[in-house]
Amino acid sequence: ASIGTIKVAQTLIARTEGDLYDAKVHDPLPLIRDACIQESNKRIHGYARASRAVVIRLRQAIVATNEEIKAMNRVRNAMEKSLDHARKDLTLNVHCTYIRQSRPAREKSPTDGADVSLNYEYVQLEMQKK
Repeated sequence: ASIGTIKVAQTLIARTEGDLYDAKVHDPLPLIRDACIQESNKRIHGYARASRAVVIRLRQAIVATNEEIKAMNRVRNAMEKSLDHARKDLTLNVHCTYIRQSRPAREKSPTDGADVSLNYEYVQLEMQKK
């Protein structure tokens, strides 16, 4: 690559750029083509931007839904635990009532109020269970 060949290449480049400029000035097709390309690119960029916004909103909705699911699972677990306790209490209440009913007559006292208390507790536990 000598200096002469570099100068020849530079003149060719300058002449080609000049020809391209003249073609754009006199020939409207490249301008229309460029305008179509720019318009297409604008629409593509707008669509991509809108698609990214939709993806972001969907991700936020997924995160919110997952948080709701976690909260509902915690509530469900607490409810199951409470229901288990109510069932155990009901079983114990029925057992205590059976024991009190099967005791001898001499031990039964109508004024002690334990039977009434057990019946009241049974009704309350049944309402909690529902």
